[in-house]
Amino acid sequence: MAFPRRNLSITSRYSTIDDDEYGDMTYSKRLLSDVKRKLPDSSHLRITDFKENYTKIKELGIGRFGSVAQYLNKKTNTFIVGKHVKMEMFDHWSQDWGKIKRRLNDFIVELEILHNLSRKHDRIADFIGIYSDNMELIVFTEYLCNGSIKDKLEKGVGLSEKLTLKYFYQVCEGLHWLHDRINPVIHSDIKAANILITTFDDVKLANFGLVRDLAIDGFGVAVGSEVSFDFRGTMLYVAPEVITSELGPGNKNAYGKPADMWALGCTLIEMLVCHPPYFEYFGCVEEMQKEVRERANGPIDKQLPYESKVLCPTASQHIKFLIDNLFDKNPDTRITVSQLIKLKRKIDQNTEQSLIDLYSLYDQINLASSRTTLFSSDLNSSCSTIEMKTLRDNDDFDDDIEDKKEGNFLNNKEKKSRTRYFSEISSTKKEPKRRTVNDLAICCAFFTSRFILFFRYYFQSLCYTTIFVILGILILAAFFLITFGVIHGIRTAITSVCKCDLNQPQFLIISGIFFILLFALLFSCCMVAIGEYKFRMANRTLRKSKYFVKRPSHDLKLFGITIVKKEKDEDDSSDEDDNVKEIPKLYITSPSQQALYNNKNNTLKDVMITDTSANKNLVSNNNNDVSMDFYYN
Repeated sequence: MAFPRRNLSITSRYSTIDDDEYGDMTYSKRLLSDVKRKLPDSSHLRITDFKENYTKIKELGIGRFGSVAQYLNKKTNTFIVGKHVKMEMFDHWSQDWGKIKRRLNDFIVELEILHNLSRKHDRIADFIGIYSDNMELIVFTEYLCNGSIKDKLEKGVGLSEKLTLKYFYQVCEGLHWLHDRINPVIHSDIKAANILITTFDDVKLANFGLVRDLAIDGFGVAVGSEVSFDFRGTMLYVAPEVITSELGPGNKNAYGKPADMWALGCTLIEMLVCHPPYFEYFGCVEEMQKEVRERANGPIDKQLPYESKVLCPTASQHIKFLIDNLFDKNPDTRITVSQLIKLKRKIDQNTEQSLIDLYSLYDQINLASSRTTLFSSDLNSSCSTIEMKTLRDNDDFDDDIEDKKEGNFLNNKEKKSRTRYFSEISSTKKEPKRRTVNDLAICCAFFTSRFILFFRYYFQSLCYTTIFVILGILILAAFFLITFGVIHGIRTAITSVCKCDLNQPQFLIISGIFFILLFALLFSCCMVAIGEYKFRMANRTLRKSKYFVKRPSHDLKLFGITIVKKEKDEDDSSDEDDNVKEIPKLYITSPSQQALYNNKNNTLKDVMITDTSANKNLVSNNNNDVSMDFYYN
């Protein structure tokens, strides 16, 4: 968790100590003595009754910077986590004693800040205090028996969207508490392993490996985590502006609030698919840090796409909205946690509001942005266009215009609506019987056609299967006869030469073994030959053989059945390939967008123009899973 630079000033209320009073003590003992002097028994961070009221239960693991154990507080009868900090970690790079003391002082200041933050918000895991003597330093934090979200993902099954969104917005609450302070606190290590689950299935934001980065002059030190610290894995959560900065991901000054939002997006993906984005790719790269840097600093075409249609193509509209806004590569325009909290409140207040309006809600939160102005103008023009289209379809459109000019619009409108109402009643009385008969006929024809098609394909597949089985049996029988003939010939030759009896049991067993081996060899050679044939047909090298015969110029038919199809012209096949294109999926994110796109033949396949009311009819909402499919070619 990275803190404001001014909070890390060494001129804190904790006193410093002269080097001379330590004499020839080792750095570890000198640091522990320094901690004892800086944190007297009267300090609220100091746990003074450790030996009397705390009992070690079991080891939870060994982190990179110390061991982690479970303790029992006998006074409150509650479990807590104790993290034993290796004091030599404050002396990385063999720096002078002044820098080591300064780092320790910053560490204590940050612990005090963490202590104050965790006590004031339910979404931050509690920091309890510190115990130290001349031998060890232990940092105590809250123990949650349900573990972390990462533990839930160990089975390789992602969380449901409903549960993912619940955890996501609870993390946003804790992160908002950190970011919304006068001196914002940057977490800098958000991931599923640092989100703990309570007994009530709520989550708390933690970073215990307590402070991942206590960087001074660009160097970092972390203090213990339940699991081994994996820097390669953590790189997958780092924002591009941090990777490309001069300071680099090892320096906390490179992190800001937008970097936390990027990591939050990676955690969202992790909750859904068990791993952060591109985990499979980078998991195979040995020099991962170098690869990540090169891609982040490289040209746009070399950078990995962080888009919803790539990362979670089947997710709901709600999830896709979050992904697209959290993975904005421009940190200045990336969505903030404050905006997410406001957006969640808007959604909760408008339970009947379709989630397709997420972008419009987002625009309402950012009224000052130019995006809102464009959205409003587009929306007005779209709605007015649709309204005019509806009026033109009405037979009374011209009459209405004339009535407006004459000043008696309301009276005539009233009469027309009343006349239309009674005419609709009279027409609906005559239609039900006729409509029922037509619907029944259409229903019967529909299901009859489906049954006919089903049985047709059923018998067709049955015939294909029968032919396949018969051919397979014939081929196996041929292999069997060939193998039997070879073995019989060998036995006959041996009998004629040696004048011995090969019908004895041991010789029959040997013959059977050779029979099985020869049969398997023939079958394997057949499979290899089929593979080689397919390969040469695919790369067209089979045409070079002198035994190759081209397909005929016309279809060969025997008894009306096409046996060999004619050869296709290359020009025709290329034209077909050009005409057959995959139809991409276009997710309409605002009511004003139009799915208008012409292909190279200027032929419009599908055009769908939607307004707000149309969107509501096209949305399928099931457990917060909202999807819309708009297609264009």
